[in-house]
Amino acid sequence: MEFRRVGAPWNTPLMPWDADRPIPWKRLLREALIFLLLGALIFAFVLHTERASSYVGLVIGAGLFVLISAPLSKFGYLRPTLNRPRSPARAAGRQAVTPGPRPKPAPTRRTGGSGKPRR
Repeated sequence: MEFRRVGAPWNTPLMPWDADRPIPWKRLLREALIFLLLGALIFAFVLHTERASSYVGLVIGAGLFVLISAPLSKFGYLRPTLNRPRSPARAAGRQAVTPGPRPKPAPTRRTGGSGKPRR
């Protein structure tokens, strides 16, 4: 079976469904609970919303987050956390851009050169 990359960069690894890959239920439910609590606090104290439909929407949104994130984790997707570096270069302990002297730009009319050799 071959998987096609549609619109993905050439170096993106293919991530087929893996039934052996565990679903991090504890993490997903914890993030959904944080979403619920922060949303409820914002609705209650900042927006002063007393409508029950707002809170029902929060519960539905948290449920959708868990229902969408669980299958994505079977494909190998894990959202970056604050503990885990987002780029592989930072994870390896080196800088993404190597510092060094800048090369001198090519001469142009603005920098005093016409780009043509002088006679």
